[in-house]
Amino acid sequence: IGTTTTLTSQLVHTVDFFSTDNMGNIESSNRSTVRIDKTKPSITPSQAPPANLNGWNRNSVTVSFAVSDDFSGVDSGVGGFAAVALTTEGFGQSASGSVTDSAGNKTETTYSGVDIDLTAPVMDSTALPPANVNGWRNTAVTVTFTETDALSGIDTPAVDVTLKAEGYGQSVTGFSVDIAGNTTTVKAEGIHIDSTVPILTVV
Repeated sequence: IGTTTTLTSQLVHTVDFFSTDNMGNIESSNRSTVRIDKTKPSITPSQAPPANLNGWNRNSVTVSFAVSDDFSGVDSGVGGFAAVALTTEGFGQSASGSVTDSAGNKTETTYSGVDIDLTAPVMDSTALPPANVNGWRNTAVTVTFTETDALSGIDTPAVDVTLKAEGYGQSVTGFSVDIAGNTTTVKAEGIHIDSTVPILTVV
C-alpha cells in the first residue's frame, strides 16, 4: 500500500522511496527530484531615449523589458518581453510586456505615460506697418511672430523685433520651440526702410 507525501515549500526536494511485498522483500531505494517554485518572475520596463525635462520625446521611443527569475528561471520559449517600438505621435502612450518562468508563474506589466511629439510648431510672421505700393516704409518696422503647436504646446515663443535703422532688404529671423524640443525658424525678409526726407535744392 502506497503512502502520500505532500510537498509545499519552495525548494528542490529530493524524495527517496521503496516498497516491500507481503513476503518481506524490500525493493531497492528509488530517488526522485521535485522542484517547487511559487514566486513570480520579475519584469522591469524602461524607455529609450528618456523623455526631456518636460516629460516629452521628439522622436520614436523603444520600451524594453528586463526580466529575471531567481529560482526556476525565465522560460525563454514564452514570449511577451520583447522590446516595443512606439513610433507615432500621441499623449500618454503605453507598452505592455509579460514574463513566464519555467514553473509557469507569470508576471505582466504596462509602461505608460509616453508622450511623443514629432511635429515642429507652425509659425508665421507679420511686419507692421505695411509697405507702400513701392515696397518701402518710412518708419520703424515691428516684426511679430505667431506660432501654434497642436500637441505638446509652445515652450519658447519667438521674440518680436523692431527695426529702426534705414536700409534695403533687411531681415529678421524668429525661432520657436515646442515643449518636446521641436524647433521652427521663420525669416521675415525684404524689409526696406527710408526715413530720410528728400533734399530739395533750388538753383
